[in-house]
Amino acid sequence: MAGTSMSHTSQPDVIVAGAGLAGLTCALALSGPHMSIPLKTMVIDAGPPLAERDFSRDTRGSAITLGSRNLFEALGIWPLLQASAQPFNEIIVTNADRPAGTAPVLLNFKPEQAGVLPSAWMLENGAILGALAELVSGCDNIEV
Repeated sequence: MAGTSMSHTSQPDVIVAGAGLAGLTCALALSGPHMSIPLKTMVIDAGPPLAERDFSRDTRGSAITLGSRNLFEALGIWPLLQASAQPFNEIIVTNADRPAGTAPVLLNFKPEQAGVLPSAWMLENGAILGALAELVSGCDNIEV
């Protein structure tokens, strides 16, 4: 069991299937300390206990949008991720069928003003999962 004083005899309010990015985020959103009335949440997952997982081995990357960053900030995850997050300072959409430098720019997403937050950040999945697992393990309303 990860981070819970929820006894086996108490009924959870919510059952979440899977302890991946979406499942752990969902559990934390429903049951974390930011909630005025946190729900008792049980996360069901076939993998080993969270404390036994080596999240650093998952070097796949995920691009998170400003909306996801805001959610992570509200849940207390962003401070654990901020140092390793790489911002997208510009996104250029072009026609890849042409040689480099000759393709027309179809769309260009670039902050127009100084101080505007980037539209997205790149993070390793292992960093996100590790931060989520840390917070979930410390939450008394979540049983994994």
